[in-house]
Amino acid sequence: LYHLPLTLIDRSRVVTIANVQPGLVNTTKGTVATFVKAKKFGQPTRITLQDETGFLPITFFKNQGQYLEKQFPLGAERVVSGRVELYQ
Repeated sequence: LYHLPLTLIDRSRVVTIANVQPGLVNTTKGTVATFVKAKKFGQPTRITLQDETGFLPITFFKNQGQYLEKQFPLGAERVVSGRVELYQ
């Protein structure tokens, strides 16, 4: 069988946090400013990424134990990619 991909997500273009566009897949780089671990199973873990142009809150809905703490230590520079949506 021969299958071709139907879509392509270009993650090579890195934008500043101020230039992130809601509703689209964006790739940005920043420093981990805050890390708030979920207190109970089912609650989201919240991380704040910061660069010279602003802050970007990141919410992980699936509590993955120590994995997120190891991947996002405070002060570490990280590149993240995903669909940006408004969430309170």
